[in-house]
Amino acid sequence: MKAAESKTLEHKTAATRSPFLSTEPGAVLKRRLKQLCCALVLALVEAVCNSAAAAASDAIKLRKGAFVIVCGSDEPESVRIAVEALQRDIKAVTGAAIEIRHSVPESASTPALVVVDRARDVPATLRSRLRPLGGYESHRIYADAPMKRVYLDGYDARGTIYAIYSFSEHLLGVPPLHFWCSWQAVHQDTIRIPAEYDRFAHSPQVRFRALLPGDTDFFAPWRARSPAHDGMWLETALRLKLNTVEAYSTIEPGNGMSSDARLISRYGLVLASHHTSGLNTSFDLERVLDESPENAGAETAACRRSRHPRLFPLQRGDGASQRHRELVDARVSGRP
Repeated sequence: MKAAESKTLEHKTAATRSPFLSTEPGAVLKRRLKQLCCALVLALVEAVCNSAAAAASDAIKLRKGAFVIVCGSDEPESVRIAVEALQRDIKAVTGAAIEIRHSVPESASTPALVVVDRARDVPATLRSRLRPLGGYESHRIYADAPMKRVYLDGYDARGTIYAIYSFSEHLLGVPPLHFWCSWQAVHQDTIRIPAEYDRFAHSPQVRFRALLPGDTDFFAPWRARSPAHDGMWLETALRLKLNTVEAYSTIEPGNGMSSDARLISRYGLVLASHHTSGLNTSFDLERVLDESPENAGAETAACRRSRHPRLFPLQRGDGASQRHRELVDARVSGRP
């Protein structure tokens, strides 16, 4: 009986004993394989940590108040407006105001965000360091670690603007719709740009990407509340990579561009129009039709009642007021 119990105990002990403590050939092989795997994992972790440390040491460090923005003095107003917005974004994130210069620092002692517009004359000192771009509106953000520069590079003025706002979005963490939501900046004393950072955006597949304010019953009073509101909606359009605004009022009496049209142009956006305003008109259609009953054929009258006229070719009037007059649809007037 005792012998049987002894054999049972010996069997259980052998079953629960770790094979890595055994001296059998199979167990020794398993133990060595496990040791090898552990060594490989540790080596991989160490390599990753060393690589991360090296990358961190090579990164461009834009320390609070210790770097500059470089923008040429001949840049169009639209680019300068975007640069000023970038300056505000940096202050929101770091708490420090950043200087805007018109020339690139000669040495690498001063890190710089260099705004490049290929449509302008690029200084010879920069040309050799620039990377390829695509066509219209293409843009690129890339690091130049040896010179401690980050290039915000655009094929044209609008591409340059997109590069500026892309930097704000992807490297400062400022969302395009920040003004319209409860966004709060995450404070950073140092903005780190990886040494190999390179973000490239090709020309868009859709040529014109428009914002249409539409009826402005609430929009117009909101704009009137603050001067800052007057351009913020256009800045947002550019942050969203739109490039066109479809406006109703483009021409003022006297054939001058409307204030909205001039504002849209200042921001570098394409101006589109609809209805009759694109035909250089500022007349009252209802009044013209009421004062010209001889031209109000059955079809024109029907259009007037539905408030959706079909066609309005226009010409100068010969009256003292020199107002525009309506020439009715050729099918109504009988003209070729």
